[in-house]
Amino acid sequence: RALRGALNPCDRPTGVLFQDKPYDARSDVWALGCILYEMCTLKHPFNANNQGALILKIVRGSFAPVSSSYSRALRSVLDCCLTRDARRRPDTALLLSSPAMLGHAESLEGYPKDMLAAAVPVVTARK
Repeated sequence: RALRGALNPCDRPTGVLFQDKPYDARSDVWALGCILYEMCTLKHPFNANNQGALILKIVRGSFAPVSSSYSRALRSVLDCCLTRDARRRPDTALLLSSPAMLGHAESLEGYPKDMLAAAVPVVTARK
């Protein structure tokens, strides 16, 4: 993979990167969103030739949408993970109890049954 030397916002999510906020679990959710986006598109969600342009793209929250060939549930999870405001970004428990995850969870051996019982839909707001 040719990522050496590339500007990669997955390393430092928005608050950590621009606002000197501490890295926390919601920062990991941002990184998960970047990884899922890359898996679906084979591209970075935020790509730029210099750090200034990269910052502007992240601050604006501008990234190309994932193909509609992917499920609405997956696209919703991606949008939630890449929400710029960490306070509005879902935490891992909320992600694991989302319809996108729960739809497949029952077929997974060892998935916590209490997660299934306490299912809460993922927030779909972005930005």
